Amino acid sequence: MNERIKELAEQAGFTPIQHDNRVVYDISTEANLEEFAELIVQDCLAVIEKRMDLGTDERCRQECKALIAEIKQQYGVE
Repeated sequence: MNERIKELAEQAGFTPIQHDNRVVYDISTEANLEEFAELIVQDCLAVIEKRMDLGTDERCRQECKALIAEIKQQYGVE
């Protein structure tokens, strides 16, 4: 599993469990699952925002802002 995904899973409160020489996460609570999904979406938005901040092209910045707004609306993330 990707290290960033592991970090987000633990941040969402999932419990790491050793299983057959690997670590798995208990996703039995809906609240944790919702928080995990929101953290992933926020992390993806941060990637777009970083790219937007690096861009000098106004059209690129406006496209990034539109993408961010659309993703936030799609997933109900603020």
